[in-house]
Amino acid sequence: NNTINIMPKEIRARVFQQMIAVAGTNGRCLVTYWNGQMFSHAIMNYYKPNPTLCGEFTLKEVDFENRKLMTKTNYSTEWMLPDQVQRVVKTYDISVDFQDDFQPNTDHIGVHEMGIFVWFSRASTTNSKKYYDSDDAQIFYSSI
Repeated sequence: NNTINIMPKEIRARVFQQMIAVAGTNGRCLVTYWNGQMFSHAIMNYYKPNPTLCGEFTLKEVDFENRKLMTKTNYSTEWMLPDQVQRVVKTYDISVDFQDDFQPNTDHIGVHEMGIFVWFSRASTTNSKKYYDSDDAQIFYSSI
């Protein structure tokens, strides 16, 4: 969970592209993020009681407004809000909407307690949309 956020920013879009390539035409991908709405809970109940994970820190060192923690040991975490996740994945050419109920067979973003789940496939990218608007696709659809 939240692995994309710990990768260098310059490779994140490529990671999404590679996931879609591996999934192929009919496959589906899943990326998860920690839900920023639960950040303060995580600080108090997970990070603070586990100094061996991230090092010791004071609450003054926590950026609660932006949901970021950076400790003296260089451990860092950033928790985004659901709408931020949607905007970020859109920059990676993934266009998905929110759905209230869990539907693993559709491209969507689902929010459940501490997690934000982004289900996507080739169909949620502009590469797919370009094909459906292409002359080849129009010839195919007009012939059926």
